Amino acid sequence: MPLRGVCQNIMNARQKDGGYGTFNNPEMLFQQNYQHLKEYCLIRNITYIDEMFPPDNMSIGLGKLDPDYLAQVKWLRPWKIVANPFFVLDGVSRFDFGQGTVGNCWFLASLGALTFHKDIFKLVVPLDQACIGKDYCGLFHFRFWRFGKWVDVIIDDKLPTVNGKLIFARSRDESEFWPALLEKAYAKVCGSYADMSSGTPAEAMRDFTGGVHICIQLLEPSSDLWKLLCRAGHSKTFMSCCTIPKEEATTGTTFPNGLVPGHAYTVTGLKE
Repeated sequence: MPLRGVCQNIMNARQKDGGYGTFNNPEMLFQQNYQHLKEYCLIRNITYIDEMFPPDNMSIGLGKLDPDYLAQVKWLRPWKIVANPFFVLDGVSRFDFGQGTVGNCWFLASLGALTFHKDIFKLVVPLDQACIGKDYCGLFHFRFWRFGKWVDVIIDDKLPTVNGKLIFARSRDESEFWPALLEKAYAKVCGSYADMSSGTPAEAMRDFTGGVHICIQLLEPSSDLWKLLCRAGHSKTFMSCCTIPKEEATTGTTFPNGLVPGHAYTVTGLKE
């Protein structure tokens, strides 16, 4: 549906040259300038290490990993994990990635919805980045909508591993690294990987788009729920759903329909 009224005015204001919230002129998180840092590293032939989100236990966070397991963590760059790493391999898809040891299914469900919108995906995940090559220096950046404006977030590409395997989000193809790097950037915004252990898909969807969200409780659905969902699907709205927490479930590890209690899912389409 075309934007109208106040909504149209807000979107237009966001995109004005020099205005807040523009894609081309985002705010820099911690005043870290991606272009300046990249030029600095390339000129001096060094690989970047992010002092604001360093590769150590504080960036992983407290309370999510067993101390013995945490002691085994090594931070490795993609080219130390596989021989020929790619940032994106054969396009992007909701089937590209899987969840790691942190409980951030809400983030990954939102990421699944993002892959359906290639134009928005390219804004959040700049595709002119690579894990090897002449312009590689271990520095990556991503963009999120935070508190009324777009913010550019930079990271180094050191990722937490155990026995050479990623412990958090990873691609189905071990040579592809955009899911792990994007997750690290979002962990930096949140404070640590552990701080991503609970949330709602609406939070990440808002941070991917700057859009307004609506939450519908299916225990008390409105009479026009199906019509509302169909309109949202026709308008290519980001959609997700969540099941009730485990403590409220009575069927063990799954519900009779196969869904997992306390889990978040991407809604990929509607059919009648």
